[in-house]
Amino acid sequence: MAAFTGSQPGALLSVKYQDIDLFILQDPKTGENKLMLQLQLENTKSRQKCKRPNTYTFNVDSNPMFCVISHLIALAHDDEAYAAPNLTSPERVFDLRVKPGLGCQPITWGKGKLNTPVFRSSFKT
Repeated sequence: MAAFTGSQPGALLSVKYQDIDLFILQDPKTGENKLMLQLQLENTKSRQKCKRPNTYTFNVDSNPMFCVISHLIALAHDDEAYAAPNLTSPERVFDLRVKPGLGCQPITWGKGKLNTPVFRSSFKT
């Protein structure tokens, strides 16, 4: 994520689930459903100059190594961060479709996870 945003590590270490919007967007022409992610970074150097956070938008990348969305979905699954109880695996998230009549559908986080840092120290269990 640092490579795509050009952010310093401190800005990314402060990212919480509340700073991330994950949603499914339906292409109006083709009807294809695509996962999208918006990240709002507040602790950046440019943040000191302007009052609004920097917002970055990510699409699914065909190469899993460079796919920010795949990595975030895996972390969210491990944290059990989804509000929907039926999202029991990362595959279920990728299989989601926009409900008929809507052009966009958010994937919400559980209220208890909103203030949880996404990138944090791991510990041995």
